[in-house]
Amino acid sequence: MTVKGGPGKTDRVARPGLRRLVGAAALVLSVAGCAGAASAVPGLTPELLAKARERGTVRVLVQFRAPEGTGETEIEAVKRAVLAELVGTRHRVVRELRGLPVMALEASEDALRALSASPHILRIEEDRLQRPLR
Repeated sequence: MTVKGGPGKTDRVARPGLRRLVGAAALVLSVAGCAGAASAVPGLTPELLAKARERGTVRVLVQFRAPEGTGETEIEAVKRAVLAELVGTRHRVVRELRGLPVMALEASEDALRALSASPHILRIEEDRLQRPLR
C-alpha cells in the first residue's frame, strides 16, 4: 500500500506487518533488558569477585528472598536449595542463623557467581570484621 505524502514529503510504503514485527522486537528487547538488570544481585561487585579470585575465597553474608511472615521451615528449605546450587564450588558455611534468611559463607569466585544466578538470593555483601567503637 502506497501512502502519498503532503507537499514537500516523500512517498513511502506502509507495511503493517513490518510495524508489528518492529514493535514486537522492541518489546522483547525491553523485557530481556529488564530481566538482565533484575538478575544482578546487590552487593556483588567486580571488586568482591576480584578479591575472591586473588584470595581463593572471601567471607560474605548472603541474604535470601523470604517474604515477610515466612516460617522457619520455609527459610531452612531455601537455605538447603541454595547450598545444593553451590555443589561443585569452593565454599564453606561459616555461620547459619537459624530461622533468619541470612547465612555467612566463605565463597570462591565461582560460588559467588552461582549465588548471583540463584533466584533465592536477595543480597550478597562482604562480611567485614569491624572493631567495636569505644
